[in-house]
This record gives sequence, C-alpha cells and structure tokens, in this order.
Amino acid sequence: MLLDWRDAHMISNPLVKKLKQNLNSHKSILKSLTANELKIVKEIEKRTTIANKNNISRTSAYLEFYLDHQEIDWAFLAHMVSRNAGWNMTDLKGTYLPFLLNEEEQEYFFLFLERCNWLIFQDAYPQLLLYAYCKKENKDYFHLLSHFGVSVFMEHNWRLYYTYKDASLLTVALIINEQHYIEERVIQNAHYKATIMESIDLKVQDWFQLNFILFPTPSRDLFGQSIQQFQLLKERIAIGKSLYSLLFHKDYFSQFLTYAKNTSHTGSRKDYWPDLFHEVNNPPSNHQFYPIIEGCSLVDLTKKIYSPVLVHAWKDIDHTPSKRGDWYKNTNILAYYRKQKKVQPSPVSDSYCQALNKMELAILTKQKFK
Repeated sequence: MLLDWRDAHMISNPLVKKLKQNLNSHKSILKSLTANELKIVKEIEKRTTIANKNNISRTSAYLEFYLDHQEIDWAFLAHMVSRNAGWNMTDLKGTYLPFLLNEEEQEYFFLFLERCNWLIFQDAYPQLLLYAYCKKENKDYFHLLSHFGVSVFMEHNWRLYYTYKDASLLTVALIINEQHYIEERVIQNAHYKATIMESIDLKVQDWFQLNFILFPTPSRDLFGQSIQQFQLLKERIAIGKSLYSLLFHKDYFSQFLTYAKNTSHTGSRKDYWPDLFHEVNNPPSNHQFYPIIEGCSLVDLTKKIYSPVLVHAWKDIDHTPSKRGDWYKNTNILAYYRKQKKVQPSPVSDSYCQALNKMELAILTKQKFK
C-alpha cells in the first residue's frame, strides 16, 4: 500500500521507522569500484556537468528525465520550480527591479539564485541518473551515491523507494535533502549572508514577499503561492511540500504537465503570459518609470512589461566546486515528514497582479522622493 504524506502522519509509518533505524545503524561505506561502476560514475559526472550549464539546461534536463521516468514525482516538481528560478533571474533585468536595485545588487541576487539552482542540480541530478541505471540494469547501485557527495540520508531513501516504490516518501525526502544541502552552502554562507541576507535584507524581504512560485496552465490560469520567510529552512521545506501537493493535485496535474511539455522554458515570463509580458525592451527615453498595468490589464496596449530571455539577461557562470560533507547529523530530521494542512487549490493570477501593482507603487514612491 502506497503512503500519502498529505493524508497521514508518515512519522509513524513503518517505512519511516525503517529509515530511522538504517540511519542510526550505519553510514555508506566507500569501496573500490568495479570497471562497470567506474564507467557509470564517470558517465553521470559528464552528463551532470553538461546539463548544469545554466538554468535553461537544468530545467530541460529535469523535464526530460521525468518524461522518461514518470514514477519519480520530484523530477517534475524540480522542473517547475526551476522554471520559476529562471523567471526570478530575468526579473532582475526586467522592467521593475532595475528601478529598485543597483547593478551590484542585481548581480548579487543573480549569483544567489544561480548558486542555489546550480547546487541543487549538482546534488540531485546524479541521484536521478543513478536511479535510471538501477532501473535499466535491475541492480542496486545506490552505494555509488557517496562518490557524488550525496547524503547518506538520500542513499537510504532511494533504497526504500527501490523496494517499496513510494513516490511520495521519496519526494518529501528529496525536498528535505535539497533544502538542507543549500542551507550551509548558501543560506548560512558568510559571503551570501554579507551580500544578500544582511546587507540588503529589507530589499530581499520585499522582493520575496511580492514574489510567487507559479504553475501555469495552457489556459493561462496561474496556480502557486507566495514566498514567505525564505531564509528559514523549515519554511522552505514546508513550501516544497505544499507545492508538491498542488502540482500533483488530481484536478490540475494534467494541465501543468501539458503546459510544461508544450512550452519551452526561455526564462521570460512571456512563456506563460504573452499578453502582459514581452521579451523586447522599450524603455522610456527620459528613464522615468510610468505605470504599465492596472489590475491585470495593460494601461497602454502597445507597452508591455519587459521580461527578457535568460540568455540575453545573464552570462553563464563558472561555479567553484561545492563544499563536500554530509549535512545529515541526526534523525530529528524525520519530523519534517509530518503532514501539512490540505488547501484546495485556486488560481493566484489576481494576487500575482496585485504584487506587480505593489511593485509599481514602490518604484513610483522611490522616484517621487529621489
């Protein structure tokens, strides 16, 4: 019987208890590799490096994997969230944020978003590819995860999935893993805390509170939720679980998947709302900001919100290698498996437009007192 973490307290489930016992009993044991295992490791490293070029390549890789292995829910969740990361990156060069952030601050924000996106992919994509090898050859290769620096927490979760095929349990584990993985490497990293989380903390809060993670549909309805307290680990995990519940909701999943399959990810918000956004910029000649929208409608039908494609907004980044080390320290982590209150999904298009209107008001206010 498959578990549903949205309807039951998984913390008391036998599979979770088994995970706790495994994590308490031993760590992964590094051993010499066979010729075939070495070949697998090298191939996964190569494919990960190629696909981790930028947000566009990562987002595409997640979807390609999911379409080949639709039993792995997390891959589709990662694809949709990665789309949002790309939209956030291009927002920094779009109509609004350049009026609120100077070029140095834009660069800091981009590097922050890009580093998170890069790190999660660097850790998660080898897990996905290794699973594909296990599935293809009908053999457990999960001991190889340690060679990619993957936490022992995920090694045992993949083994549970391989045995019991519980997609929900695996997805929650991957959400927990990815947020812990970036916690020390980015959120609590001294450099990012100095440049992002503290130096321009109020601007970060304002931006994220007005920002939404959006799941579009072919009919251009937008579902999702606003981001609150992004700097808190438990809140990021809660958001991930809530988004998972929404994305795979029985009434909407097919619409989200159809959108993803039929709409290439460019990083421009025109991807989901071409009537409101455009990838070509027409800035005012006097460099003054003028309102573009009222509600969800354009003030002037000839002028849309500028949202560039990613390749025109930012150059690819050569990342420094991620810090080695296992984030998992104790089984207190299992409390994150507890259920969350179910919420009936509803479109957030109007709320998202209200956020854009608030952004315009902030710019006009700043411009008035400049």
